[in-house]
Amino acid sequence: MLKQNLKILIFLTAVFLVVLGVFNFGEIGRVLSYFSISPTQQAGVRIGACTVAATFTDYCVAPLSPVLSWTITEGTQTGYAVQVDNNGAGSCGAAFPSPEVDTGQINSSSTNYTVPGGALAYGTTYYWQVAVLGGSSAWTGWIPHDISFTTPLHQWPTIAFSWDPDTPRAEAEVQFFDESVVYGGAAKQSWLWTFPDGSPATSTQQNPIVFFTSEGNKQVTLRVTDSDGYVCSLTQTVGAEEETIKFEEIIPR
Repeated sequence: MLKQNLKILIFLTAVFLVVLGVFNFGEIGRVLSYFSISPTQQAGVRIGACTVAATFTDYCVAPLSPVLSWTITEGTQTGYAVQVDNNGAGSCGAAFPSPEVDTGQINSSSTNYTVPGGALAYGTTYYWQVAVLGGSSAWTGWIPHDISFTTPLHQWPTIAFSWDPDTPRAEAEVQFFDESVVYGGAAKQSWLWTFPDGSPATSTQQNPIVFFTSEGNKQVTLRVTDSDGYVCSLTQTVGAEEETIKFEEIIPR
């Protein structure tokens, strides 16, 4: 009796392990298919796409956040996946070996992706590729990653300036101070100030002295260029108050 019960227990255990293995294999396969995009066109709704460009919207604001874009040539996009890698010499249409950016599946019809800040490095050439999902299971596979972009050598200038007095008066002297910062061993090479209703109206000095010819808010702009040719600017509002009325004392005769 004991031997019979032992055989039944062994049999049930074996069945349990087989079922568990099949279930786990299916789950593992589902997860892998979710995050690993096949390099070949899968069955399902046909979808076509081609990569277009990698563009930087503003080096002064986001020097390491290029916008990667593509177009849909056939079908309707329901999702996408993007990879960015500085080692893009692998075979065409294959997953990158060690991507700096690997989004996994993103359920969206958007045809552009902005690389988040901090993911990339300065002075580096990167390759990128996209796989587009149509319907629930039809992937384009990785679209060839021969499109590359290069990030700037270093951060672009951070522009800052102040003035004294804080609230100047019209026709009174105002001293402006450049407080900008440049990076990567570069030096400040040139300055261009713009002063609405100012005398002078423009200046190429680092710390100019200006007289505003009228009262009111003035949109003062400073544009700084570093020795690598990187240029950024900043506009601030300077409020000029009405000129103080001057009285002249006259001694009666």
